[in-house]
Order: sequence, then structure tokens, then C-alpha cells
Amino acid sequence: MNDFPLITAAVPVFGTEQLLADCIQSIFEQDYPNLEIIITDDASCGTDSGGRTCAQIAAALTEQGKSWNPPRTVYYQRHQENRGLVESRRDGTEAASGQYMFFADSDDLLPPAAVSTLYQEARQSGADIVHGCAELLGHTGLLSEPARRKQEQRIAQIYPGLLDGADVFDGYLRLHNHSGFLWGKLYRRDLLAAAFSYIPEYGRRQPDLFFYQPFCPPVFRDIRYSLPLPCKQRHHR
Repeated sequence: MNDFPLITAAVPVFGTEQLLADCIQSIFEQDYPNLEIIITDDASCGTDSGGRTCAQIAAALTEQGKSWNPPRTVYYQRHQENRGLVESRRDGTEAASGQYMFFADSDDLLPPAAVSTLYQEARQSGADIVHGCAELLGHTGLLSEPARRKQEQRIAQIYPGLLDGADVFDGYLRLHNHSGFLWGKLYRRDLLAAAFSYIPEYGRRQPDLFFYQPFCPPVFRDIRYSLPLPCKQRHHR
């Protein structure tokens, strides 16, 4: 599949078992043919509506993925203790085999062409990161009206051009011309590995801020932010 290099989906899980199967199902349904999925269980102790643990859900999804057309490979790994979102994403990146990868939280749903749209933009532009848009779903009763508006404003912050090196960090912190969410973006995997090498293992707070620190040195190429099809995010309790 030279025209379709392997892309990894890294999905951290902590207390979101009830949403996990739908999230992975939306990744199975992508029209991009060459995908692997890594589920990182951050010592979660919840269950889905059927009483299944994260490990049991992942086992069922692994079997389901084998019979999918094209087949979807699912890997499961578990932390012995809760280590936070940064370390879950770090471990997902270290376990990834894809040339590109993306993060999907358990409360995310991806429309069928999300991955292929992001990849085509990366291929055509040569960018290291492509930023997709998103739509807020399932917020009724979960977010106050001011909180909903603020979240929608953050999601809508997408820079429709090219940013390079320190401009990425400056645009995120000072100009606010793009959101710092790590989901909804396609990354070169080697870029992520390099970024995580700068992030201390104790960095459990402000994961997006920690991630953007490595862009301060001028060691990365241009980063393109575009407006392909959205990844849809649901909010949960």
C-alpha cells in the first residue's frame, strides 16, 4: 500500500468505557484502507453498559477488526497505575508503527472520510501537521451555555495557511489563531516522537501546552492548517 502508508490511531482511555466502542467503530469505518489502532488503558476501572472492562472491549474490537474489510488491527496496552493523558499519548506514539498518526479521545466520532482527507492534504502540502475542523455533539445537559460557546469558539480556531517553527507556539499562546487540541490533527509520527522527547514524564498537567514547547526550536518544517472534513467530538460526564 505504497499510496496509502500506514496511519496509526492512538486512543487513550480513562473512565470512558461507555463511549469507546463507538469511537473505535468510527475509525473502523474510515475510507482510508491502511490503519492500525492503539488503545492505551490508563488504569481505568470503569465498564460499558454491558459491564465490560476496557480490556474486554478492546479484545472484542480486536476480533471485529480482523473480519473488517479492509482488516483493522487493534492493539491494547494498559498502565499499571494512572499516569495521565500526556503519558497515555506518549505510550501510544511509542507503540505506533504508522508513518502518520492521530489522537482520538474516546468521546470522539470521525466521519468516514476524515483520515483520508487529512492525509491527502498532508501529501499535497508536505506539511508535518494538518489540522481538521470539528463539531460539538452531545453537549445538552453536560455543558452550561457559556461553556458550550467557549468550547465551540476554541474548536473553530483553525489557521487556514502555513505556520513554521516558533510561529506555531506563538500562534497558539499569544495570537490564538489556532486551537491547541491534539485531537483532530494528523501528524508525522517521527515529529511526535521528537516532540515527546522534550516533554518531561511528570507532565500530567496542561498536556497541549507541554506538546507545543518543542516547536520553539526551529527544528521542524512548515505546518499546514486546513479545513477538511470534521472530526466530531462528543462531551461526556
